[in-house]
Amino acid sequence: MEWQPAPIRRRGIDQEQQLLEAARTLRDGWYVAHVHLSRISSVKRNENVVFALQMFEQAIRGIQGRLYVLRNGDWVYVYAGGHGAQVASAVSRLRQLFAGDPLYYNEEKYEADFATWYDLGHDRETFLAVAEELAGVDDAPQEPPRPGAVEAVRPAPAPPMVSTRVSELSGLAAVVDALERMNLAAFLRRQPVCALTSAGLLEKRFDEFYFSIGDIESSLNRTPIMTGEALLLQYVTKSLDRKLLALLKPACMTGESAGLSINLNVASALSNEFAGFDAGIPAAVRATIAFEFQFIDVFSDVGVYLYVRDHLRERGYRVYLDGVTDVNLPFVDPAALDVDGFKIRWSESIAEARGGSFAQLLARFDPARIMFCRCDSQRAMALGQSLGVRLYQGRYITEMLDAQRAAAARHAKVHTGGAGAA
Repeated sequence: MEWQPAPIRRRGIDQEQQLLEAARTLRDGWYVAHVHLSRISSVKRNENVVFALQMFEQAIRGIQGRLYVLRNGDWVYVYAGGHGAQVASAVSRLRQLFAGDPLYYNEEKYEADFATWYDLGHDRETFLAVAEELAGVDDAPQEPPRPGAVEAVRPAPAPPMVSTRVSELSGLAAVVDALERMNLAAFLRRQPVCALTSAGLLEKRFDEFYFSIGDIESSLNRTPIMTGEALLLQYVTKSLDRKLLALLKPACMTGESAGLSINLNVASALSNEFAGFDAGIPAAVRATIAFEFQFIDVFSDVGVYLYVRDHLRERGYRVYLDGVTDVNLPFVDPAALDVDGFKIRWSESIAEARGGSFAQLLARFDPARIMFCRCDSQRAMALGQSLGVRLYQGRYITEMLDAQRAAAARHAKVHTGGAGAA
């Protein structure tokens, strides 16, 4: 029977076993791209993997093939011939998305190590051995059972990654329970977003409010499990979102905290807690409040994001896209996302290897909607100014603003003292 590929992905099945069955069945006319994402550092992989999957599936749509997402993190795409250029282009875009990884040293070596290609008309036995290894098949000859012997039934051990994930989720559930009982007011932080005036002074435009995850972990005596993986972190931060909205609501109702942004999960904007928060906010204050959504959260379900964006806009709020980097910036369509601001994470790679291409990418955006965040040096502001960026946030910006305010206070004190003496 001719092998017919299932839909691109199917949940709840053993991907490795399904891949092995395909490897045993297929012959001439079928090809394989084995993408070694397990070799990418976990930080970079977790940051981009949701968007990468959606991007790849879109790029291969229409091809007769099947994508297997394996437990070790690798992807294997089995596809019919005649689409080699299209698949190669999709893999090349993946490689570009993960090119900021610390393992990326030599372009030629990285390209070779990133994916392995098989023509099942010639390389079937080689790929079959790979599929057997991935599925954990033991080729050693089995000793036949003795007559009358009863074979013991042993449960199959859970794959190490699955066992680890169950342990992580159990630990995260305990964290969420602890958070529900805690008074988190002491962990609430604010950081200014500033514009640079023509006089070279910083002018605060608004404050971003968020919880200090590191301080919460320390208070719970936890290891960094909450920040170990982006998708698991979202599980915890949805609980934090409820607490954050409850803490900020009183000041927002009175207009005391006018001019702020709130870092939120997309799903939290559809919660009952958010509806309760929104119900008490005057329309005039809503216009001063923005909600920031993370890149990985937005691209995990763009349809939900678009609905939430429009809902918030109708209520009078502003919307920002946070977590944009020089690596994922090529895949951000400013017209399609239609947000009020893009927060781009400053990194040294922007000024060094990616300076020229970064400037070209940034030209697609309205400079008035660009913010550099995580600015930790004057270098970030200098490059931002050269590119027309107007808004800045980060440790260096906060220190500059504090120093500017201190200098203004000293000047006022001297001026007041002089007037009194006269």
